[in-house]
Amino acid sequence: MAKNVTPEEQIAALQAEVERLRGALTDAATAAEDRQRDDAERELFFRDSGQEVPTGRTVERDVCVGYKTVGYTSEGRPIKEPQFETKDIPTFLFRIDMPPVGGVKIVIDGQELYQGQSYELDQNQLRTVKDIVHAVWRHERDIHSTDEEAYRPRISKEISLRSGAVRNLPPNWLPGTKVQ
Repeated sequence: MAKNVTPEEQIAALQAEVERLRGALTDAATAAEDRQRDDAERELFFRDSGQEVPTGRTVERDVCVGYKTVGYTSEGRPIKEPQFETKDIPTFLFRIDMPPVGGVKIVIDGQELYQGQSYELDQNQLRTVKDIVHAVWRHERDIHSTDEEAYRPRISKEISLRSGAVRNLPPNWLPGTKVQ
């Protein structure tokens, strides 16, 4: 019995088809990732400000995991050197929303992050950016809050209709009580 032998042209055509399908699969995966990012950005747009959306992706970063003693000073104190490991850190989408007093950008690691834009940040960058944004909002509230007069002493004035003299009353003066 003779074995079925596939002609060389048929093998080449099948290999070309496999390569074409692999390319189509990579394109589909890239399109799916783009769609997932667009969906996450859309979700982020409709969320409250100050909330992040997980992307499901990770980035590799060197993380300090401890210190190793490499020697001692002349006073006997240890000289320590940081030890790093490469770890996968999750990424998040975050929209920067700052008040007008905060300017238009935040600069992290030389990267400018502009007001009103969404950025993909790793967990450590996200903590830093959120801390900056919350500090700017706290500063805005301190300056332009409804209770601007909270620390000023309350001063009541009494004007004499007879002489026109103005007298400051103590802050705890209430109408109808006797001033001592």
